[in-house]
Amino acid sequence: MTMQIYDIFRHEGHDYLVAGMSEGDLFTPSDVGLSAVGVDTACWRGFQAILTIHDGQLLLSTLHINLQEHFGDDFSRKLPPNINGIVPRIPDRELELPGEVDPFNTHYDQLNHPLTYTGGVLLTHGFADGVHLEEMGFQEPWKYEMVIELTFNKGVFSDELNCSSQMQSIRQAQQADLTPNNSHSKQSNCTMVFNVFDRSYRLDAGT
Repeated sequence: MTMQIYDIFRHEGHDYLVAGMSEGDLFTPSDVGLSAVGVDTACWRGFQAILTIHDGQLLLSTLHINLQEHFGDDFSRKLPPNINGIVPRIPDRELELPGEVDPFNTHYDQLNHPLTYTGGVLLTHGFADGVHLEEMGFQEPWKYEMVIELTFNKGVFSDELNCSSQMQSIRQAQQADLTPNNSHSKQSNCTMVFNVFDRSYRLDAGT
């Protein structure tokens, strides 16, 4: 198992990693009638979503996905369907250079498909100094220098909060806990519950 490929959120001219979701998935391929297969150890979900906000609406902008029907050399195989009138782009494996193999076999560009997610989303950028990176799954959001939370109600953008200072507090507490015989551990006023594979998160206020 290796570190997983993140979804990307393009927000106000910057690309962020989608590092956490408070209420389930932002998007699943079944939302557009597809079923992904995991064939790459760096992406067991079998897809990568690129998301954005336009006129206050959460959109699936681009979808990179592995579809079972497009594996192998059988030219009679079923072609991937169009989505919202968008014809999928299939990479030409013969043109790929060594070490530059596309991890996905199907691409839907400029989809702009509206999503109906309700909940919080953590967007991150840049690892903080001195953090230990996991060798598998996704990294915990507190390991990033920049962290913002966007909230949505049925796909409509409702609020933005800069969580960087809060994550710094969590990071300091986590790093203190890793210090042997540290009597000052666990003194942060907040903790984070996070699953390194599904990216669920919950922020809890400490007592």
